[in-house]
Amino acid sequence: MFGLRFCRVRGHSMAPTLSEGAYVLLRQYSAGRRPRPDDICVFRAASGQTMIKRLIRETEPGRFEVRGDGPLSAPSFDLGPVSVNDMVGHVVFTIRPPKAERNSRDRQPKRG
Repeated sequence: MFGLRFCRVRGHSMAPTLSEGAYVLLRQYSAGRRPRPDDICVFRAASGQTMIKRLIRETEPGRFEVRGDGPLSAPSFDLGPVSVNDMVGHVVFTIRPPKAERNSRDRQPKRG
């Protein structure tokens, strides 16, 4: 429907920009809206995992360096450049997780 879809954020690689449990509304890239640096993008990594990261720069035509906003995010050289063909879409709207859900995560004991 209009190239839009919802996804739920899992993990902390984009914190504090996006919290675990947040929902993001994605818009598919198109000829009229190509990827550009600073977009927050959902893509399929080479591992097959769906990831959400920030586009840093175009390393070659149609391929972007990516990085999470969080300090524990995997370094971009571990992920390699991401092809435009593997991009699901870019974030256009965010819905924070419900307060009760945020509070229950905050009360959970830390591991490790």
